[in-house]
Amino acid sequence: MPAYKTENGMWYVSFYFKDISGKNVKKKKTGFATKKTALNWERDFIQSHSGTLNMNFENFIKLYLDDVKPRLKYTTWLTKDRIITSKIEPFFCKRDIADITAPDIIKWQNTIMGETNQKGEPYSETYLRTI
Repeated sequence: MPAYKTENGMWYVSFYFKDISGKNVKKKKTGFATKKTALNWERDFIQSHSGTLNMNFENFIKLYLDDVKPRLKYTTWLTKDRIITSKIEPFFCKRDIADITAPDIIKWQNTIMGETNQKGEPYSETYLRTI
């Protein structure tokens, strides 16, 4: 979809998308420095609001964390955020969710079970279950 340039040199995107109820909704976002960032924002927005699994894992994590953050205590939120960003995201970050298979998850689990903490000891069973 196109991006438009304003008189002050900034870029914006304006487009329609279907919301969760199936209605067409117009969305406009302004204030982008470049056309590329405007188009990337539009693509990410449409992917995250389409309701399909054809989205990047990083975008899914952002959507999930934004959704779950208000429901958790602050310390629980910090733990969950740290585990996701340090243990899960690096392994799957650039892949689409639809492309992640059961063997990929088993491979990730085996990788995590083989890692050690700062003291060189393997992770405890409790910590592995938390992950």
